[in-house]
Amino acid sequence: MINCLLANLNSIPFDFVARQKIGGENFNYFILKQLPVIPPDRYTPEILDFIVPRVVELTYTAWDLLPFAEDVLKEVGEEAWRRWFPENPLDGEGRPAPFRWDEERRAALRADLDGLYGHLYQLDREDLDQILETFPIVKRKDEAKYGEFRTKRLVLEAFGRLKEDQSISINHHEIAPSL
Repeated sequence: MINCLLANLNSIPFDFVARQKIGGENFNYFILKQLPVIPPDRYTPEILDFIVPRVVELTYTAWDLLPFAEDVLKEVGEEAWRRWFPENPLDGEGRPAPFRWDEERRAALRADLDGLYGHLYQLDREDLDQILETFPIVKRKDEAKYGEFRTKRLVLEAFGRLKEDQSISINHHEIAPSL
């Protein structure tokens, strides 16, 4: 479940709400209690199967994070690991190698997670579009580097794909309160 918490806390929809709640530089327990963290019991096996491999690949990028990867491997089992990461097999001692840092791949994985959390927070495409527009620094950096607001395009594309994906059932009325 730590993978879901990591994904949730790092998602664009969550960041948007956190920025609205935190008025200054103080982040205290009372503000934390107001933030819309999705409860663990709301994650279906299909949603877990979507989130966990993406978080692992985004997080486990160096050998010093091997204990994290081993904990995930212990929790999900070798079969799930091999299914999720056929290109990253376990070594002779049953240890996974860290994932290669690839900016394009990481952007796609983050967009997948942000698109999913857009659905989990019951956003429609227009809501998510408006939320993405509240990230001017991301927009400026994307436009300088890619000539477009690439993060927005990738997140909205992922959001659209997930809406059509029949393998992930997202019942908006049961997952989380709307933002």
